Amino acid sequence: MDAPSIFAASSSSRGILVEAWFITQINPGSPLDEWRVLTRHLSSPRNEVSTLERNFVLGGYPDLWERCDWKTALGWFRDDLARFGVETLA
Repeated sequence: MDAPSIFAASSSSRGILVEAWFITQINPGSPLDEWRVLTRHLSSPRNEVSTLERNFVLGGYPDLWERCDWKTALGWFRDDLARFGVETLA
């Protein structure tokens, strides 16, 4: 998946721009392991992740990240934010 299509693949921009709360059931095994890796990365003080970036990553779980590496997609998303001059607060 190339950089321009990753943003289009997200369900809606509202899901990224407005922080959303959701409840999901994750079965043990690979999906749970991936969820733990993802949330640890987002909550680590070593990783500066803005609310927009956090919403992008969480909004893509699990459907989008089954087809594409979320860390790569986050890089593309950051590139798109910079390309369009969007400033984020960490």
